[in-house]
Amino acid sequence: MTSSSAPSRRPPARRRAAERGLSRPQAIAETLKDWIVEQALAPGDRLPQEAQLISILGASKGTVREALRVLETQGLIRTRTGPGGGAFITPVSGDHAALLLANLFYFERPELADLLALRRALMPVLAADLAATTAPADVDALAEAAGPVLAAVRPDVRRAAGLAFDEALAAASANPLMRFTCGFVARMLGELVEIPAAALDVGDGAWAAELLAALRAGDGAAAARAMEMRLDREGAALLAAQAVVARRFLGARAPR
Repeated sequence: MTSSSAPSRRPPARRRAAERGLSRPQAIAETLKDWIVEQALAPGDRLPQEAQLISILGASKGTVREALRVLETQGLIRTRTGPGGGAFITPVSGDHAALLLANLFYFERPELADLLALRRALMPVLAADLAATTAPADVDALAEAAGPVLAAVRPDVRRAAGLAFDEALAAASANPLMRFTCGFVARMLGELVEIPAAALDVGDGAWAAELLAALRAGDGAAAARAMEMRLDREGAALLAAQAVVARRFLGARAPR
């Protein structure tokens, strides 16, 4: 639904309890989000022009502009200037969400053991689910992504390739929660973990071949076992090497 067909009536105000502690622009941004839901706006739809938003939201020009900046920071809209410009609904990218979440963990840094435990709980479930749902052509694409794991000679290169493969596995999931969470944990482990040891022994890449064979056979139990054995070995090696989660930010990635 585009803004041209949207009614100009003011949306119902949020309950005061929900707005308590929010600045006026933040409260108006929340009300505008309610209005977006009410109007069923989709990615690519343009919000009404500024004068209409002032009327719809019952707010001043400055407050409306600040509210739009709040939504842009959250990744919900993007603005364009010039002919045909305005504020447009945009889907929040996984990278944007990951960077915001990583900013939280910069100040509340998780322990490595906690990251490894979350990974150990989720990745075998992901592997089993992929065995049940992945089409043969998609398994072929995953096999290509696993190539560097199988070809790597140096342990540090193999570990990095394994984490990249984890992200490819996560991206193949039809479950958006699993897709984001598994990909985010792999990214945290890849970008933020510092390993004092010069060479970390994470074992060979046979687990990737076993996992791919299980995916092709549609054998969820075998896929989960291959992942579990790999994670147990790698997790123990990381803890034994006294690896730590460094205090730094995740790096932004170019849109794909």
